[in-house]
Amino acid sequence: MSCEDIKFCEIVESGIIHLEDLRYEMPLPFKHQTIQLPSNYAQAKKRLTGPKRLMTDTMLFSAVSSPACANYVFQHTADDNEDNCGTKVANTLRRKF
Repeated sequence: MSCEDIKFCEIVESGIIHLEDLRYEMPLPFKHQTIQLPSNYAQAKKRLTGPKRLMTDTMLFSAVSSPACANYVFQHTADDNEDNCGTKVANTLRRKF
């Protein structure tokens, strides 16, 4: 093993922490401990809102996907609310749409 490999093993072994929820946490083995990571907030926010924007713009408002989305919503509404509205109403939603 190289000197860097040995140092890596020492950093990891000395920094492992057993958390209460049965998980382990270990340090990141950077060469220098004072490293400054760039902020990726803007990129993360764009990735988070991108699929939502794509779904609402493309799937819900396109002529082909709109009936499929409505059908999906009706089916899941029937499944989720069968106890509240009754089996007859839920089955009507499932059959008609």
